[in-house]
Amino acid sequence: MIYFDNAATSFPKPNSVIKEVVRCLNTYCGNSGRSSHRMAMLASEKIYETRCKVADFFCASKSENIIFTYNATYALNFAIKNEAEEGAHILMSDMEHNSVARPVYKLKNEKKCDFDIFSSEGDIIKNLSSLLRKNTRLLICNHISNVSGRILPVEEIGAFCKKHKICFILDASQSAGHISTDIKKIGCDILCAPAHKGLFGIQGCGLVIFENTKGIKEFIVGGSGTNSNSPHMPTALPERLEAGTLSTPAIASLSSGIDFIKSVGLPSIEEREKVLRNMLIERLASIKDIFICDNDKNCSSVISFHQKDIKSEIIGTYLDNCGICVRSGLHCAPIAHKTLNTSDNGTVRISLGYFNTINEIDAFYKKMKEFKI
Repeated sequence: MIYFDNAATSFPKPNSVIKEVVRCLNTYCGNSGRSSHRMAMLASEKIYETRCKVADFFCASKSENIIFTYNATYALNFAIKNEAEEGAHILMSDMEHNSVARPVYKLKNEKKCDFDIFSSEGDIIKNLSSLLRKNTRLLICNHISNVSGRILPVEEIGAFCKKHKICFILDASQSAGHISTDIKKIGCDILCAPAHKGLFGIQGCGLVIFENTKGIKEFIVGGSGTNSNSPHMPTALPERLEAGTLSTPAIASLSSGIDFIKSVGLPSIEEREKVLRNMLIERLASIKDIFICDNDKNCSSVISFHQKDIKSEIIGTYLDNCGICVRSGLHCAPIAHKTLNTSDNGTVRISLGYFNTINEIDAFYKKMKEFKI
């Protein structure tokens, strides 16, 4: 099997991640913060250790401002709904995933918020300035598009938001573990990411980093392991924002995934994926009637293409029968497909990862050359 669907979930996982998950299940998979016995205490220690690693990896100000969630979608909902004031104006990019678009659409009805979609092409500051209003309070965008791999100029966006006192939420779902995601350098106020993609963890854990926690409301309430007599959540972070049982195995996998990235070196991962991307694009471009989205732009290891008048699902099924895993369709991002003018047939998405090889790209190229309806 050739796995080219790392934008959905990275595969394979490093052996060190698998071993740590097994070790967790065998030795310290107690319920963190709920008991004083050894297994619960060991679980709490691992979660605290991971929180510190995440803070260091993203250059966050405080480890207690890192909140573990179930996935990136939950993290984005948490952040967006917390920051959107009644009647506020919101900006989001033209490459957004439904995990951003749907919460924003919902806020239009629930809080009478209005929104505009800004173009991620051309002069980004000019594009944003043309949409700026007196009540613009929130801007959300992804760092890297999950459809085409387009890398947005997030540092420019961060500087614009700081200048106009706009809260900037960054969706780092496709950038964390692939390129630098220094929260201070980018200038975002909130960063959201999953564990199971470029950070090499398993499903079941996401994270949201708040650089400023003032005014944050609980997204859900319930058991916290402390102040059980009170009808309210505890005031201290992170307990106030992490109701219920955390997924200790998934958090442990995130800890080990970050260790793996540091052992290899993020620049090495970025360079390897860049070489593979360029090689794949060169081969794809030589096949008749294939169009590669964003081929001329600053992009990452996510590549989308379509073939003239052919539904992307047909190509996806063919490749699956060849033992090659890709994703076809609209990738939960209809706004991005509208921007790319690919809404009718969708695209075939190849998302490369650190463990992909040149031989796999050659095998894929051979099968695509043989493809016929």
